[in-house]
Amino acid sequence: MNSLAVNVNNTLTGYLVRSEFDLSLGEYFFRYQQDSSIPISITMPVKPNGEDYYWSQGLPPIFDMNLPEGALRQALITRFSKTIAGFDDFDLLSIVGQSQIGRLNIGDRSQPQNDLSFSELLHYDGSESLLSYLVTRYAEQSGISGVQPKILVRNSDHLNESADHFSYKNTTHIIKGWGNDFPELALNEFLCMSLAEKVGLPVPELTLSDNGQFLFVARFDIDPTGQFLGFEDFCVLAGRQSKQKYDGTFEGCTKIIKTLIPAPLRSESLKHFFTSLVLSVAVQNGDAHLKNFGLLYDDPLNINSYRLAPCFDVVSTTPYIADDTMALLLAGTKRWANRAVLQAFGEKHCDLSARSANEVIECVLDAMMDMQQTCAMYLGRRQQADQLVQKLEESWHKGAAILQRH
Repeated sequence: MNSLAVNVNNTLTGYLVRSEFDLSLGEYFFRYQQDSSIPISITMPVKPNGEDYYWSQGLPPIFDMNLPEGALRQALITRFSKTIAGFDDFDLLSIVGQSQIGRLNIGDRSQPQNDLSFSELLHYDGSESLLSYLVTRYAEQSGISGVQPKILVRNSDHLNESADHFSYKNTTHIIKGWGNDFPELALNEFLCMSLAEKVGLPVPELTLSDNGQFLFVARFDIDPTGQFLGFEDFCVLAGRQSKQKYDGTFEGCTKIIKTLIPAPLRSESLKHFFTSLVLSVAVQNGDAHLKNFGLLYDDPLNINSYRLAPCFDVVSTTPYIADDTMALLLAGTKRWANRAVLQAFGEKHCDLSARSANEVIECVLDAMMDMQQTCAMYLGRRQQADQLVQKLEESWHKGAAILQRH
């Protein structure tokens, strides 16, 4: 297969083509339909003269954005590499592109999605692990990036009440799990995201399974009518592929916000971005990279519909990597930024007053104190959970110390 149909909410918009002969312009190119007027990405407007978009190495960022990584990617490679010669990212996209985050769907969507009863999984108390089975079963409908094991599914418990909104083409949730390399990662993220919500950041609806094996995250890229919204992470908006997610700067992120977010929402968006940065230092989140920030929009041609995506994928990484650092450069370094550096960044790049920047930092510190009781609720359930909570307390103590006044 050397050509993939690219649809915007199931309307054919163009084709992604793998070059077979002349590679001088690029390995892949995208060609809009002759009558198409809707861009597939903010970064790829329809050209008046109908020129194609070429990409020299790998897939264009908007197509690379949702390619699976880690266990999910390996499951797909294992399943298909024997039957597809030279299995590569283009082939991977042809499989998972039918169901992915955002408004694009790629290829033929004739097959219905596999549903899953969340109520059974939420309260599952069996001894055997379901993670490998779930990743294998739902891999083909899971166009979602990230090393953490995760799948896209539709909750079959609500099919009757949401039949008008969620057709067979729609998945409704992300389910995240964890393996032995990152024990209790679901609980880790649940507590960090609960802290994010406590400091006023918008977050998706979250539910942790009883046994702590799974975190259920409602998709935030679906509007109330069931229509998919446009979503582009900061890797795409910076013209980078996923493998370059650690190559940017926090200063560069604020430039994206100032360039793309409309004036009425810009100040609030910059404050939210600053808050998320302070939060990452507080919880020692060394994975706040370019792919963990993004924009949502209803219409790529209407900049007034652009807004910052909710906060997502926040975890404490130092419980697993003791000497971890920040994911992106800030003031020329990836060392954990102290209060003075953060305040200067907030004032210079997020357009905050000194008072507002300090209020954000104090708000995060206060919320961390309030979260101690919540964290303690998860003690005494499982040995690994006890160990994780203890390590979280150590990491958060270090983060809080960095944020304190000196």
